[in-house]
Amino acid sequence: MFLKSKIGLLKKVLFLCLFLIMGSFAATLNAAEKAKFIVNDDPFIFRNQKFIQGKKYTPQELQEKVGKAYEVADKAKLIEVIYSDEGLVFSLDRQNYFCGLEFFMMKDDKDPIIIYDLKIQLSDTYESIQKKIKALKITYNLYEQEGTNPIIDMEFISKKFGKVNVAIVCSQYEKQQVLLAAVLYMDIIHE
Repeated sequence: MFLKSKIGLLKKVLFLCLFLIMGSFAATLNAAEKAKFIVNDDPFIFRNQKFIQGKKYTPQELQEKVGKAYEVADKAKLIEVIYSDEGLVFSLDRQNYFCGLEFFMMKDDKDPIIIYDLKIQLSDTYESIQKKIKALKITYNLYEQEGTNPIIDMEFISKKFGKVNVAIVCSQYEKQQVLLAAVLYMDIIHE
């Protein structure tokens, strides 16, 4: 009888420990994935809608999926669909292929933007971003010209999309905080 109750108690304790470990693991995963936007080789998610890099979307189709954009800008080589409330710009090439994104750092951004494992937060600066890039062992270039915003430019090869260019523009004043980050899938762009 005594042995039976000990075994029953041991089973309950083991179950409770397993439950706590699983809960702890789930909380860790949730915290790690908490980001305003995540960019990698998976489809990009905005307002719970998936967008596949390299797929054709007209500006109208984008807006039908996620809502009216603030503006649609016709640039020299790209069409930009701008969602200013979220600080997000979709880039489409002249044949409407989804080929890039721009992220503007907003004053109320609490969650980071993660671009291929590079976590960019509102508090980041030109110097802190360089340290993060070095820690990730990514080759990058710096563009500094007097009177202009310093830019960190990175190019790397994605297994799925080929050449990817990431440009991070920082303020030229005070702490040189990050203003925006742009991602262009170079091998997707059609002339």
